[in-house]
Amino acid sequence: MTEATPASALERYLGSLGARDTSPHTQRSYKATLTAYLGWLAERGVDWRSPTRADLRAYMGELGARTARSSTAQRLAAIRSFHRFAAREGLATGDPWGAIATPRLPRRLPRVLEVDEVERLLAAVDADLDSGDGHPVTDLTVALAIRDRALVETASARSTSGAARSGSSARGARSGSDCSAGRHVPPWPAISRTAGRSSPNVPEEGSRPRPRSS
Repeated sequence: MTEATPASALERYLGSLGARDTSPHTQRSYKATLTAYLGWLAERGVDWRSPTRADLRAYMGELGARTARSSTAQRLAAIRSFHRFAAREGLATGDPWGAIATPRLPRRLPRVLEVDEVERLLAAVDADLDSGDGHPVTDLTVALAIRDRALVETASARSTSGAARSGSSARGARSGSDCSAGRHVPPWPAISRTAGRSSPNVPEEGSRPRPRSS
């Protein structure tokens, strides 16, 4: 095993981060976290290469008492990475954190769109078909509007059903009940108005697009 002081081990570790093109912000954050950790061990006369489980649990407890859970998880990730590097490079006999269970961040449900947000997105799609600005409504314009509306409605339906399956947040459940109650925007309002005068091949509501005849 190669003899290494805490400072030299830290410098080698930070050098490995730089070699992997880690961002300067991450390097600064890891350096601050590890400097504080190694300093804490040194103050208690603990060899940084082989702290005991009691030492690590005490440090984890102090860290959790003064930082948010997300910050604690980030700092422990840096410390674990440092010890794995030290073991891999022969600077320490093993990873003392390998057998220590660290707190996990709670899993958060994805945010789903509110009904009015979906309505605004669909209104923006319909606005593309408004020829009031003097620009002609072409077949391509209508086709793109159909595509965009389908994307918005599909994404909205998936997010609502996904939230319901996950035990959804109040907002997600509210969105799902609102949509099921009929508050969603009726399909293709502007497209239906425009299709007749812009393209005979644009499908009517509820039908599938038919290919052009050659």
